[in-house]
Amino acid sequence: MTRDLKQLLFRQDWSHLWLIGKSLNINLSENDIYLSIDMLLTALTDKAIIEKLSFSFSENDWKCICEILYRNGIINANEIEKKYGVIRIFGQKRLAEEKVWEYPQTTTESLWIKGLIYRIGKVTDQGITE
Repeated sequence: MTRDLKQLLFRQDWSHLWLIGKSLNINLSENDIYLSIDMLLTALTDKAIIEKLSFSFSENDWKCICEILYRNGIINANEIEKKYGVIRIFGQKRLAEEKVWEYPQTTTESLWIKGLIYRIGKVTDQGITE
């Protein structure tokens, strides 16, 4: 699992990694992406940190997580966003200006900010999906 999470983190853009770090109170360095990802990996696999984070979950956060886990951790972005809201697109500047980690607008955005769900592309028979 740790290896899969590490690969997933490497597929994220810097602004998302920075945001996850911010939500976990970890100062990441854009100059050392490998160290930053190792720091996130350590935090995201630490049972005590995740347990503490889970105390802030809303009822919808739990429903969303359960639905994703029920589907073996993979669900089409359109499906999950219809039920739990969209994840807005952010650049580094907008993230910092709006402090989105303090006020996520939807359940999926809240979980994305915390590094508990990710957006990745996948090639299917219907084309590229998220």
